[in-house]
Amino acid sequence: MKKIYLLATVILILAAIPVIVFASGHKAEAKLTPPTGPPSGIEAEIKFTDDGSTLTVEGKAEGLDPDALYGSLIYDVKSKRSGARSCEPEIFDPTDPNNILDTMFIGVWAVDADGNGTLAASNLQADPFGINIGCEAGCYVPLSKIGTISVRLIVPPDFPVQVCGAVKSD
Repeated sequence: MKKIYLLATVILILAAIPVIVFASGHKAEAKLTPPTGPPSGIEAEIKFTDDGSTLTVEGKAEGLDPDALYGSLIYDVKSKRSGARSCEPEIFDPTDPNNILDTMFIGVWAVDADGNGTLAASNLQADPFGINIGCEAGCYVPLSKIGTISVRLIVPPDFPVQVCGAVKSD
């Protein structure tokens, strides 16, 4: 009988471990640098916390132009940190469960007069630019689906990538 109680206790403890770990939140960060071409002079670091229903994103940057507008986008797990297609989506098949094309926009950076910027978002922000289709009130994307993140200059039509970083989990 003691063996059954011991076995049951071990099973309960093992079953609770993922819940305890997940409840504390998966964390990740990205250090962003210019992907290719001439350096932008921008350095940024973005931290992520995913509790299973809310993705919280907090970023700090230096070297931003106080008169410019910057936004951040996330990209799927197959996206690359460097090269010709750095910080660009790679999964286009709408049936692929890792496709996040409709939910890429994170938010707009607040930039002070010295060029220091902050980004704060929970889930994804409602998107004034029409990138996050169907996410007017924000959408949740799990950290496991994110490969890279960018800071882009919001200048149509190209919205050029200023810095790009791989999202690395703890």
